[in-house]
Amino acid sequence: MKFRLMEKRVRRTANCSENKDCISELPDEILVCILSRLTLREAVVTSVLSRRWEYLWASIYTLDFDHKKTSGKITLTRSIKLNTPELTEIERPRYVNWVNRVLEQHRGPTIDQFRVWFDLDNGYARDINRWIMFAMQKRVQRLEIHLSGFRLSDHQHSTRYTFPDQLLLRRGCFKSLKDLTLRQVNVSWEVVDYFLANCPNLERLFVHQSNHLKQLSVVGSSLPLKHLGVYFCTRLKSIKICDTNLVSFKYVGPRIRLLVNNAPLLVDVSITERMYSNLMLRQFSSCFSQLQILTLSKEHVQDKIKLRLFTGLMNLKKLVLEIGAEDDESLLLFTPLVEACPYLQIFVFKIMWTSPLNKKRRVIKAVKCPHYHLKVVEIGGYYCGSSDFELAMYFIDNATILEKIIIDPRYQCHWHSISRIEIKEEQELEQTRRHRARQQLESKVRPRVKLEIL
Repeated sequence: MKFRLMEKRVRRTANCSENKDCISELPDEILVCILSRLTLREAVVTSVLSRRWEYLWASIYTLDFDHKKTSGKITLTRSIKLNTPELTEIERPRYVNWVNRVLEQHRGPTIDQFRVWFDLDNGYARDINRWIMFAMQKRVQRLEIHLSGFRLSDHQHSTRYTFPDQLLLRRGCFKSLKDLTLRQVNVSWEVVDYFLANCPNLERLFVHQSNHLKQLSVVGSSLPLKHLGVYFCTRLKSIKICDTNLVSFKYVGPRIRLLVNNAPLLVDVSITERMYSNLMLRQFSSCFSQLQILTLSKEHVQDKIKLRLFTGLMNLKKLVLEIGAEDDESLLLFTPLVEACPYLQIFVFKIMWTSPLNKKRRVIKAVKCPHYHLKVVEIGGYYCGSSDFELAMYFIDNATILEKIIIDPRYQCHWHSISRIEIKEEQELEQTRRHRARQQLESKVRPRVKLEIL
């Protein structure tokens, strides 16, 4: 319905007199820039405006084949159609055919971004290989291959698409690449090393759920890489970061051997609970004095943070804690970590409740400890229990220059980890928690502090 209304509006515009159509008088280069800011679906719809607009969309710089942005029925040039309300074996070929037909019609010499997001396995390797080569031949700058599905469980490791070594034989095709993201793509450490060594402009590299990656080395000040993220690569054994200009490093996964040495620009670090060990944290200790953003994730409140390992955080401006909790456990035991960051300006606490809040207890009043630089506090997963209320009151009472407190009552875990019935129940409870949170906190905050409830 939305698509039909948009097409009617476009056709009405086409019927306007030429002297009123100032946009069509613009040069093609400017019109293509405008169309490149639209979704692919919106850009294609403009082909009905007039003969001049018919193929302008085919020169756009952004090709984003995101199933979330293209759900529903889409009519492209030459009657290409795609319908993806749910993933089925029928819809995979439809999606592949849609991408292939768009690439056949693309006329532009270059593209800035090429993004694929659909549940495809190694059975479509030939098509995926062609898409990657197309992007490289167009001197793509940002490439994302996201092959995870939108079912509750993704396809098995054995059928996952594997990045082929033969694509690397075409030297020179990767020189324009600045940003590479591979999700649900098996990629070996040799392939990653090739990208690092042969992409002189590669500044961002993110690898998600590769079952082939066993080790990773980012070594040498000549590498342009600034941002590195490695997520859920279950067979990974070690990461080495030495003599680099890396600015941010994010790791989620099992415990590994980690070596960090001489990374003077590293200011943003994110590590998960599974990496917590004296050895792991000591690897980062040499960087603590330069860190500005630190994200820590822990699965259980009971797992105490060893404060002696977090010394020297004198430049930390933003601290993010993602904590699993149950039965209204007290969250105040994490406040000493905030106190260890004397110049902290932003604090984000995401509470991932793993069981209903059945236990009722009295609210604990925390020990007074002024925070002289803290301006913004955000509490996610606010369930209006004693634990999150007393945490909010700790910052309301102690942050002397607090400007904003953000309360997010929404569920903090990924939706795919719970059933559809639970999702519906959570969404119904959100509005109730918003109302109660306002009742709890509105009268507590000082007049100059903005209370924002999401």
